[in-house]
Amino acid sequence: MEVRLTTDVRTEISLIKKLVIGAVIVGCLITMFYLFGSLIATDTLAAETLTGVKYNVSGNSQNKMNRNVWDILKQGDTVEITEQLKLKSNLDLTRKDIVIHLKGGELLWTAGYNLGLSENSKILLTEGGVLIGNAVELNGKMKVSFGKETRISWDGSNGAHLSFNDINKCKGYYKGPISLEPELLFFRSSLKKDELELEWATSAEVSNRCFEIQQSSDGQNFSTVKIVPGRGTTSKRSDYRHSFTEFSD
Repeated sequence: MEVRLTTDVRTEISLIKKLVIGAVIVGCLITMFYLFGSLIATDTLAAETLTGVKYNVSGNSQNKMNRNVWDILKQGDTVEITEQLKLKSNLDLTRKDIVIHLKGGELLWTAGYNLGLSENSKILLTEGGVLIGNAVELNGKMKVSFGKETRISWDGSNGAHLSFNDINKCKGYYKGPISLEPELLFFRSSLKKDELELEWATSAEVSNRCFEIQQSSDGQNFSTVKIVPGRGTTSKRSDYRHSFTEFSD
């Protein structure tokens, strides 16, 4: 028996699929309010973050001077990068909770290496500091792990949740046991012809750099479609809107 879908049925199925994707995006965005509350970079939080001894590093990550720094780092210390630090091998800094502060400098991956940090370590980018990689063919192998979990990779692949570009936009990352989520007033989604519109508002925000919007067609595998800048710290209402015209299959 052959079954054919009429134009009206196809249109209805397409609309249902888009609405399901929209619902997934809604749930994901609300979830990401918590996740991106952990992305840091405001001046106030930066000042509170940098409390230990500061060590300025540059050049080859494995030169003698830098190896000495890795060996003597203690709880709460800061590794400051004001020029360029080339990651020339896997670097394990998981023993202590530290801050990697790119203060106008670059952390450059020269190959598929892992920067291993402790669960509660932080990455802070100020004054134009960036994460970069010059071995694009290795994409997901250039990564940052927190504890045993890969959280960041060059393109967000290889089990990571975020890309270098995401971190550069949000100016930092902290996978810690704190919640700085915005106070959400509402979240709405609406479908207008082939455009899905998302609207939300917050009554206040604390150190909120950005929101990450993801989409999925199966509710399990998500991809980032937009990074929406937050308002930092404010006690005033903030309104946001974003529209989609392309959807995952």
